[in-house]
Amino acid sequence: VRWSAYVEPYLAIDPAMPVDHRRPSFTFNHARTSGLTLNLARLGAHLESTHLRGTIAIHAGTFPQDNQGFEEPGLQALNEAQVGVRVAGKTWLDAGLFPSHLGAESAINLTNPTLTRSLVAE
Repeated sequence: VRWSAYVEPYLAIDPAMPVDHRRPSFTFNHARTSGLTLNLARLGAHLESTHLRGTIAIHAGTFPQDNQGFEEPGLQALNEAQVGVRVAGKTWLDAGLFPSHLGAESAINLTNPTLTRSLVAE
């Protein structure tokens, strides 16, 4: 088992100071302007053997609140969940919840080249 953890706080100050302390969430990942905020805290585990592999990760913060608030309450904390079975040789059959492969946006901003949202993924 390989464990992973990631924590991403941010501080946003908007000179226009919107009344609700939020920038438009459809263009900014970091939409809260009320001071120091936790964008994402992620804890994951990955298991890989010769014929089976899987990943599970949970998350918390403003990113999942803004992007997964519409999900069932039990699923809001789920960031990634996948399982794979080796079919033959180097061929795997994988199923589950995966990170988006569209555009340049990522929940983990170390791999995200911009702070604005990717409209390609939308």
